[in-house]
Amino acid sequence: MFTEKPVAIMGAAGGPVGTARGQQDLKLILMSMLALVLPHPGVAVGVAQEKFDAAGALTPMGKVVDVAGPTFVGLARIP
Repeated sequence: MFTEKPVAIMGAAGGPVGTARGQQDLKLILMSMLALVLPHPGVAVGVAQEKFDAAGALTPMGKVVDVAGPTFVGLARIP
């Protein structure tokens, strides 16, 4: 199902390191499924409750998350 499919990993969590540890495990699993995992460290948003409001919109403190957008949009262009 994931064979030769491009995959990007991102996540948000309440702790200070975000989902960094979980992303490492997920990356290994996806690679074992022969997915094409993007070779960057992924996006791990820590202390997410300070970066998103109740409606799920980015707060000024969360604008740093916006920089990941172009990377993930680029996946749509991979054949």
